[in-house]
Amino acid sequence: MASVVVDPDQWLLDLPAAAPTRDNTLLATRPNAALPALGLYPNPCHHELNLVGLAAAPAAAQVRDATGRLVLRQSVSASQPQLDTRALRPGLYYLLLTSAQGQPAGRGQFVKE
Repeated sequence: MASVVVDPDQWLLDLPAAAPTRDNTLLATRPNAALPALGLYPNPCHHELNLVGLAAAPAAAQVRDATGRLVLRQSVSASQPQLDTRALRPGLYYLLLTSAQGQPAGRGQFVKE
């Protein structure tokens, strides 16, 4: 990531180094790389979230809340395809899987009740 811009409302925007902005208004964005969407169930979840479509190799799961804050980090794999969500507060969350090589491997979103 080249830079991060934080606005007064706590939103994190991943922008190129010379992104056109004016008066804290975003005028353009860079397109995201296409990542495979994961199957997540149950959604909404309570204590754990099951992941479908994982590769055999272990991956790092990062869960961010609606403000972009990292709230959970856990290792997952095809043999252990669950996230323990007991520590999360109710709300909307975004999941990003990263391979052992550091490459994005999947994404999803879920609701914790």
